[in-house]
This record gives sequence, structure tokens and C-alpha cells, in this order.
Amino acid sequence: MSDKQVIQILNELIETSKDGQYGFAKCAERAESVALKQTLQARAAECESAAVELQALVLQHGGSPEDHGSVAGAFIGDGCR
Repeated sequence: MSDKQVIQILNELIETSKDGQYGFAKCAERAESVALKQTLQARAAECESAAVELQALVLQHGGSPEDHGSVAGAFIGDGCR
């Protein structure tokens, strides 16, 4: 697999991680249960950490890492009610 292909896949994973971070954070904002809020905040932090690790890998392969989620991901948090 070429560096270009690796970078493309990693950047897609970064977008997915950023989408998860945003979605979990938005749901945490709306959660009424303290326990649920804490769980969702923890998941958001895990997604953020994964994105940071993936961004470092993109740099190691000579690429430019994504720094945001997808357009579709912007709507994820709107599903939490």
C-alpha cells in the first residue's frame, strides 16, 4: 500500500473519530443523567485521543492530517434527544 493510500485511509478514520467526538459531546450536553453524561463525555474524549494519534500517523507518512469531521457528522449530535 502506498503512503498516499495510507494517508487517505487515516484521514477517513480521523473524520470518523472527529464525528464521534462531536456526536458524543453533543449528546452529553443533552443528557439528564449524571452517569450518562460522564459516560458520553468519556467516549468523546476517547474519540478525540484516537484522532490525535491518527493525525500523528498521517504526519509520519508525510501527509496533511484532517482537522475536522465530515459534513454528515455535523448532524450526528442533532439525533440526541
